[in-house]
Amino acid sequence: KYGLSAMSRVHIHFSSKPFGSAETISGMRSDVTVLIHVDLAAAVVAGVKFYVSDNQVILCEGESKDNKFLSPKWFKKVEKLVNGKVTGQLTW
Repeated sequence: KYGLSAMSRVHIHFSSKPFGSAETISGMRSDVTVLIHVDLAAAVVAGVKFYVSDNQVILCEGESKDNKFLSPKWFKKVEKLVNGKVTGQLTW
């Protein structure tokens, strides 16, 4: 409904590597149940700011400093995971 939230953190965290990649060290929890693919290009064109940390985690403050959410309108694809395997795309 609201999208992704930074919650108590300064930024929303994203992995820069594909799910299951051996290179994914930071940015993805082992108990993840949903993969959200963000239309980064469209969000950036609209003014949403993203940063890449030293350990290759993609960070976003949200759509503004006062709104620490990334709206679902920037979601390109949402996939459900069961036991670490993609089961299919979720619908809203």
